[in-house]
Amino acid sequence: MIETAIATIIAAATRSPFGESERATGRWLPYLRLGLALALTAIAVGALVAGSAGAHLVGGELELLRNLAGLVGIGLVSASLLGAYAWVGPIA
Repeated sequence: MIETAIATIIAAATRSPFGESERATGRWLPYLRLGLALALTAIAVGALVAGSAGAHLVGGELELLRNLAGLVGIGLVSASLLGAYAWVGPIA
């Protein structure tokens, strides 16, 4: 459930409801959005691994990374297809 919430936040952060970023960054916008998504995913993985340090995870940290990366990927695909409704993909 926590991984889904994190993936939803990352997917929602990829789109701006305002048009300034599209006008200000021009051709660099796809690279900036990819960098933002990767940075947020890395921060989320670090926080989840640090939060589960005292507990035993059944699949370990690699399974946690795989699940979060998959949910973020679904969120990014739904962000490109649905725009403002990017949160629908990871939640569904």
